Amino acid sequence: MDVSHVRPRRMYKSYKNQLMLSEWLVEVPVDLATNWILILCPEGRRNFVVASNGQTKVYSKSGRMVKKFPSNLPGGSRNQNTRNKYSILDCIYSDKEKVFYILDMMCWSGFQYYDCDTEFRLSWVQQKFIENKDLLMDNSRTHPYRFMPLPIYECTQESISNALNSKLPFQDNL
Repeated sequence: MDVSHVRPRRMYKSYKNQLMLSEWLVEVPVDLATNWILILCPEGRRNFVVASNGQTKVYSKSGRMVKKFPSNLPGGSRNQNTRNKYSILDCIYSDKEKVFYILDMMCWSGFQYYDCDTEFRLSWVQQKFIENKDLLMDNSRTHPYRFMPLPIYECTQESISNALNSKLPFQDNL
């Protein structure tokens, strides 16, 4: 048996355990109104979305790649100038609407936001969506899925009541 030519194994990036886990709010914290935010989330699968090198890959919470497609996210399509551009998002995928609802943004267009506080990242996602709404909401043969941020609410009693009693921005159940 000749072992002089051994192919090196390709190293794959591990995306297992990259998503922040949500917790049930069992009791109301004293600082709820000042240090907490509310994001109403649709039913769906939680995903880690990585757009780089001209394609967008979607990974499950366990790190397994579940989808690969072109998108209008920075770095997610071969039609873009993708050199040094990439985006990493924490999303919930709605199969009914074919939409990735953005929960959080770790990287956008090559800039990392890991060390930024949550309020900044969430407001930055909203701003980037406003700037790129036409591209991110495009649903075509070449870009089969849309991306949309979820609205953010303050955690005051009035704001929570308004959020729960108003029309939801998605068709799925909470």
